[in-house]
Amino acid sequence: MQQYGVDLLEGCKLRVWKMGDQRPPVDTETLRKRLSDHFLATDLRWSLFVAALYSYRFDTVLKPFPPQYIKSGEKDMKNLEKIVDKVPKLNQLGEDSDSEIQELLAWVTDNRSWWLTMTDLSKFDDIQALTKDSGVSAVRPNFVFEVNYSEANNAKFQDVRKGRELLYAYHGSRLENFYSILHHGLASHMNKVGVFGDGTYLSGELSVSLHYSPMGRSWERSSLGDKLSCVAVCEMIDDPSVKCQVKNNNNRSRAGDSMAGEVPEKYYIVQNNDVIRIKYLLVYCQKSSTHRRSTSAFRSWCFRHKFLLMMIVYAFILIIVGLANSKTFRYQLKKFGIFKQR
Repeated sequence: MQQYGVDLLEGCKLRVWKMGDQRPPVDTETLRKRLSDHFLATDLRWSLFVAALYSYRFDTVLKPFPPQYIKSGEKDMKNLEKIVDKVPKLNQLGEDSDSEIQELLAWVTDNRSWWLTMTDLSKFDDIQALTKDSGVSAVRPNFVFEVNYSEANNAKFQDVRKGRELLYAYHGSRLENFYSILHHGLASHMNKVGVFGDGTYLSGELSVSLHYSPMGRSWERSSLGDKLSCVAVCEMIDDPSVKCQVKNNNNRSRAGDSMAGEVPEKYYIVQNNDVIRIKYLLVYCQKSSTHRRSTSAFRSWCFRHKFLLMMIVYAFILIIVGLANSKTFRYQLKKFGIFKQR
C-alpha cells in the first residue's frame, strides 16, 4: 500500500508527499524568524520535546509524535533520536544545516495553536498577586514565559467561561510531562486519584507545587541549561467543578469521591478539563557538569532498555548457578584454594 506524508503549512494549507520521495523544502525563513524573535522561547519548546523523547515513559509523554518518523504505524525512535542528537546549539543553526533537522525543529516549534513569549521577571510579582501567594520566601524563577493561544483556542475558552471570574494557582509536574501538557492541556483523567478526589491538583502556594517539579534532564545544548524544572501557572474558570475553600459554598469545598474530607486551604482540584489552561510557565535552570550529564544519560539509557538489562541479568544468574553446580569449576576453585569443601 502506498504511504503518504502530510505537512501543515502556514495558513493551514496541506501538502502531501509520498513516503520515500524527496521531502518538500522546509520553510527556513519562518524558522529563522522564530529563532530571531523568540530565541529562548523556541529553545524551551525544543528542550521540552527532547525531555519527553528521552524519558523512559516516552510512549506516554511524547504526544504529539512527529508524523514523519512513523513508518507503517510504528514509531521510528532510532532515526528520530539520531536526528535529535545531531541538532547543534540553536544559535549555531545555519541555512546549510541538515534539512531533516530544520524540518523537525519547524514541526516541534510550530506556533499556530499556541506559542511562548518570554516576559520580564517582574511578571513574577504580578503572578504572586494573582495566586494570592503570600510566601515571601518563594523561590524566584530564572525565567517566566507566557503561554499565548490562537484566536480559535481563546474563543473556545471564553465560550466556556461566559464572563465568569478567573482563579489562579500553581501546578507542578515532572519536566518530561510539559511537552504533552502544553499541547493537550491538563487532563484530570491522566492524574492518579488523590485522597481528596479525582482531578487535577493545584496549589495557591508555589513552594507546594515546586515539590512536584524536580529538576529533570533537558537538552544538553540548551541555552537555558541542561537541567530544568517547570511550574505551570494556571487560570481556572470559577466553575462548580473547581473544588476549593476560597468560596463560601460547602458544595465547592469537597469532591464527591473524596476519602479525606474537604479540600485543604489553598488547594484546588479541577474536575473539568475545559475550565483550566496554562497561562505562564515558571522555569528554573541548572547547568550540570559533564560527569553529571553522562550519568544522567546512562540512567536514561537504562530506563529505555529495561528488558535488555533484565535479560542480561537473568543470563548472568543462570551462568552463576551453572558454574556453582559444575564439578569442574569447583575442582578448579579448590585447586587454587578458593573453594574449600566442608
